[in-house]
Amino acid sequence: MKSKSVIGILLAVCASLILCFAAPAMAAQDSPAGAVSSNLGDYNYAYDRWANPINSYLVPNADGTLTRVEFTGETVVAETYDSQLNYISGIAIDAELPIFGGFHCGENYNFLVFGQSNPDEDDAVEVIRVVSYTKDWQRVGAASLLGGNTYIPFDAGSLRFAEYNGYLYIRTAHEMYLSDDGRHHQANLTLNVRISDMQITDS
Repeated sequence: MKSKSVIGILLAVCASLILCFAAPAMAAQDSPAGAVSSNLGDYNYAYDRWANPINSYLVPNADGTLTRVEFTGETVVAETYDSQLNYISGIAIDAELPIFGGFHCGENYNFLVFGQSNPDEDDAVEVIRVVSYTKDWQRVGAASLLGGNTYIPFDAGSLRFAEYNGYLYIRTAHEMYLSDDGRHHQANLTLNVRISDMQITDS
């Protein structure tokens, strides 16, 4: 008698587990449009001694909607959601360089930062590009940092922005050219960009 009741309980548990695992798959078919991604645990510091660029952002808008901006590997998605997190609209923006640095929701423009490695330590290589867009994501212009003693941009650090008096201030990290001790050391990197003509005025 006991064995029959145990078998019945096991069957009930298995059935409930099947339903639990099946439900999200069925629900996903009915989910609204929008890029699917996961950033679970991406920004935890528990096991790392250094930071990484932030790939996903959520910005509140004056009309009560939310804008999601996320680098998904080859593109940056910019999507609008209502206050209940229902998808309204979105676009995908091709990454202009392979390494994503960050996003800034500015006063009049949006900004994305991209970068690429410079394994030959060539001062003519574009290692960081700051791109400006209108608020509806029309590309306006870009500022480029060439060489910049940069072997790998954004390495072992995050990227943060400040905007003041017509200038964009960017603070990040980079791995530098080979040092005399045979190492590529990591250091901070700062860029000042004049927004009106997207010129780097200091770095």
